[in-house]
Amino acid sequence: MIACDDAVLERWHPDFSSSGQSNPSWTRATCCGVLLCNSLEWAHWLENPVQVVLCDACGHAGCASGGYVHVARLGDHLLWTRPQINESDIWEQDQDQTAWPLRRFGAVILALHTWARWREVVPDLPAPGQLPAASGRELLDAWLLSLRVEHRNPSVRGLIPSLRGRVLASDSFESEAAIDRVQEIVAQLSSLQSRQLSGRFARAEEVGARVEVLYFDGPAEEDWPAFAFIGSRVVPAFSREWVFIRNGESAV
Repeated sequence: MIACDDAVLERWHPDFSSSGQSNPSWTRATCCGVLLCNSLEWAHWLENPVQVVLCDACGHAGCASGGYVHVARLGDHLLWTRPQINESDIWEQDQDQTAWPLRRFGAVILALHTWARWREVVPDLPAPGQLPAASGRELLDAWLLSLRVEHRNPSVRGLIPSLRGRVLASDSFESEAAIDRVQEIVAQLSSLQSRQLSGRFARAEEVGARVEVLYFDGPAEEDWPAFAFIGSRVVPAFSREWVFIRNGESAV
């Protein structure tokens, strides 16, 4: 997961000549050199999934395939996760492909104060309160996206069997004990899937969380920071820097 609070906004003019339209003025957002959205003005933010990379020859949502995210409000952030589609529908899978930043970074979060700054540049952006509140499904999707592409499993049901064949150990545990902790997180997040969430993303160092990294037999960048300890309590980790804390839980 990546926090794109330092994303760069830039005005640009797509070429609409092939569609017989005049060229509009768009604002694009990039993070770490990766395009997040090519038109903050024209994306349909109040619909899910949201196509954040529109056809740059006509501007119509759905004209080009891919570039989709699910947008939800969670605590002090907006959370971008993969589009929630019918996985058995081949056309829908092809048309509504997950936007590249999520495949590159995992889930994307934007602080609400960052969104407020964006609204100063693009006043038509909806207020955060207009966007849907996140449920446990989005949090579970964000957690699974924190796995590198090479190790992602299409279903949470298949996650544990997949890990048993590949995890070598974690920072503090042998492989089976580490996977047991992952099962705790799966149980936590699965129990919240249909419920509106009340909690926040927090930087691990700020709340004294000790992130545990699972190690695979491969390059270091494929390792998975899957969970963290705050005291003796296990919480989901979304990167080496970010964890999630439910309201009512002590941060220390």
